[in-house]
Amino acid sequence: MALFSTRIVLLHMTVGVVAVSLSLAGEVIPIGTILRNPESYYLHVVTLEGTVRHVKSPSIPFLGPVCSRGGAIFHPPFTFTLEDETGSIVVGRLRVCWSPGLKLPEVSEGEKVIIDAEIFGPDQDSEYRKDFPGELPTTYAVVMNVRRP
Repeated sequence: MALFSTRIVLLHMTVGVVAVSLSLAGEVIPIGTILRNPESYYLHVVTLEGTVRHVKSPSIPFLGPVCSRGGAIFHPPFTFTLEDETGSIVVGRLRVCWSPGLKLPEVSEGEKVIIDAEIFGPDQDSEYRKDFPGELPTTYAVVMNVRRP
């Protein structure tokens, strides 16, 4: 009976976490709100809106891997700063092998964008920091989708 109760509790907790993540991804959250309480957003997908600044590639030379999927193209990582009237946050796009015809998240300096991105802190990001050694602050975002307002 205790095992059954534990599973039910875990199921309810999982549904709650997924529901919170999905609700955060729909409404635009001011960057300043995330920066004031970053721990509550870590590992959540959120929607941010702002102006793209400081687009740059990593400072290390990047040799692209051979993409194993037929016809996929290697795209190197880059970072940019997203600014709104409440603050700014560094955003990274990871290195990816992307199939032709799929929309790759791209941005240009000065462009106004709406992004869906996952928020990371110092303990959640060991896989991501290797693309940007020494270039990411404590709290940053990894872009998943870019739209134009």
